[in-house]
Amino acid sequence: MIGLVLLCLLLLLPACSTSLRKEKEAAAEGVEEAFRQEAKEANHQTEDISFYLPAGMVVKSDDKYNHLIQKGSKMFILFINPNEDSKSKVLYQTAKEGSKDYLLDKTFRADGRFGYLLIQKLKDDLYEVVVGIGGIKMTTATELSGLSKDAKSMMEIVRSIKMEKE
Repeated sequence: MIGLVLLCLLLLLPACSTSLRKEKEAAAEGVEEAFRQEAKEANHQTEDISFYLPAGMVVKSDDKYNHLIQKGSKMFILFINPNEDSKSKVLYQTAKEGSKDYLLDKTFRADGRFGYLLIQKLKDDLYEVVVGIGGIKMTTATELSGLSKDAKSMMEIVRSIKMEKE
């Protein structure tokens, strides 16, 4: 009986890690694609910025530096440091200093821009996803099943941001 239980566990473990591996790969591909493609057209504007907001997402609150975005019960935090340009690594390096336990740490460069994707396990089936370009980053906590889709949507938002001239 114990042997049967162990056999079942051994068969289930690779399936779980394969799912995580596939989601990480899909997230990296989707984020890089969104990073390299033309920015999506802005459909949301605040006093300071304009950006693309995917269907189903709603801005719950915003100020000059932080924008709280909601989709269903999931919250996303969009942070903008206007003192850092699109090639800055400051936010990326700060995130890296805060934690060493990233399951995925991927960077991208194109047209003078520096982008990144960080994925970290929080608990059970919950993962922190951080995407950014230079002085702009977006963060959420998501389940494994939504990891790659959320990561790509987040990069589409970050990629589309245009600062309003003062």
